[in-house]
Amino acid sequence: MLFLVAFAAWAVVRAANPEAVGTEKPMELAFINAILRSPNFPPHDPWLSGYAISYYYFGYVIIAMLAKFTGTAGGIAFNLGISLIFALSACGAFGLVYNLFECIETGSWSYICPN
Repeated sequence: MLFLVAFAAWAVVRAANPEAVGTEKPMELAFINAILRSPNFPPHDPWLSGYAISYYYFGYVIIAMLAKFTGTAGGIAFNLGISLIFALSACGAFGLVYNLFECIETGSWSYICPN
């Protein structure tokens, strides 16, 4: 439930401001589009013609793969990928805080710091 709420909330935020401007967003969008258009791997570098991407691109491959499966364009997949990362981070943070409070409440730290 938390995942769906966080994903939907951030998708609404990205829908209100969908452009990929500033910081590394243009590069990320270019990598997703390059992966979607490359016939083989490693994908072609969108900035240096004739060369392969010389950067860590596994996360972009995951988003591009989801775009291929769903038939979405690169720009839409980019914004949904940002929402996906936000929702996964929210779930991870919730799990961490929940477990820390559970340890504080029960006083049981044995599985975190064994003697």
